[in-house]
Amino acid sequence: EFYIKRWPQLDGMRFVDVLISFPEAIPCGLKVAAQGGKIVLNPADDCILCEGDEILVIAEDDDTYTPAPVPKVRRASLPKVVSPPKLPEKILFCGWRRDIDDMIQVLEA
Repeated sequence: EFYIKRWPQLDGMRFVDVLISFPEAIPCGLKVAAQGGKIVLNPADDCILCEGDEILVIAEDDDTYTPAPVPKVRRASLPKVVSPPKLPEKILFCGWRRDIDDMIQVLEA
């Protein structure tokens, strides 16, 4: 179900941080107080919550979710993944169709 609620402790946060602040709900928009209560779905990640803004979430029930502290993310380098070389394939076509050229082009892609 959709719920809209004001969370004063989230004022000043970026929407990208709000997204990971609700472990039991999915934030999907804002009710922007400065725009007369306009609902904005999927706001930009750098959108800052202002005083009076409410958060639109999808949750099981209105009392099953609450914001949690933003989890800390450690910076690390990703391991290098080496893709195995592509080996040629052998394909046997049984039968004939007038669009066989199209099928071959798709297989070669």
